[in-house]
Amino acid sequence: MKTNRIFNLLLIFFIQTGLFAQVKINGMITDELGSPLPGATVLEKNTTNGILSDFDGNYSIAVVDENSSIVISYVGYLSQEVSVKGLTNINFILQPSNELNEVVVTGYGTQQKRDLTGSIVQVKSEDFVKGANTNALQLLNGKASGIENEKEGLETGADEYLLKPFDVDVLKLRLNNILRTKQQWIDRFKTNSSSKPWKELSNKLDQKFIEKSIEIVKKNLDDTNFSVEQFALKIGMSRSSLLLKLKSVTGQSSSEFIRTIRFNEAANYIKSEKYSITEVIYMVGYSDPKFFRSKFKEYFGASPRKYLNDFKENDQ
Repeated sequence: MKTNRIFNLLLIFFIQTGLFAQVKINGMITDELGSPLPGATVLEKNTTNGILSDFDGNYSIAVVDENSSIVISYVGYLSQEVSVKGLTNINFILQPSNELNEVVVTGYGTQQKRDLTGSIVQVKSEDFVKGANTNALQLLNGKASGIENEKEGLETGADEYLLKPFDVDVLKLRLNNILRTKQQWIDRFKTNSSSKPWKELSNKLDQKFIEKSIEIVKKNLDDTNFSVEQFALKIGMSRSSLLLKLKSVTGQSSSEFIRTIRFNEAANYIKSEKYSITEVIYMVGYSDPKFFRSKFKEYFGASPRKYLNDFKENDQ
């Protein structure tokens, strides 16, 4: 009994002095436009203590060391690190990364695509819907032995297919070509999303996805309340899946994609000279003329009026 009392007293002492204390940190993770980032990784630095943000970008993590830091990371965005000392609520605004690093999921982990020299099995989100598999590893185990030939791989939407043995230098050249072509398409899309750009994509599934996405945004072009949530609902995807898909194809977040379509349509309306600039503003879903003009100038490098004048001069 005496031993138990001593142990209990010591336990109370340890708790009071903080040896077993944990600090709970809460917050929200968004992109630069304020859209929540679901599934972002929140990790206590130099530990395995980590969680994922929820559907609305919220997170809550209990850190073991009150002097430690937490690191936030998300696909397609720059990671952030903040010391938690003295803080209990930390919000993060992640900025897009300019680097396009494709990662291949393998049965034994992840590798950068440029470093992978073994055989590759492609797993897509559609495969999860078709079967009862719950993770990529199950799909890889089930599909690895079922790859029949190069034709099958390309028909599933793969950008490239190499059979072993192959030359590593050739692989690097092909990957560089794929990434360069993809980046060129992304750059063109930002300023020319109105002339059926999906036709330039090599992947048929991506073509259908972008065509459908542009169609949905254009149908809701004048709706000032059209949101990412409505976009995801109309295309039949979760917000996180829509974000990841748009990022992989266009390099843009869902909100950036909507803004790109709106601004490019606004530019077309302005160049047609059928409508006043004020009319155009409301036609593309904006209710604040001052805000629209500011963002338009930020996007095209010129005010709507100057943009029209420059177009007319160059068109002569």
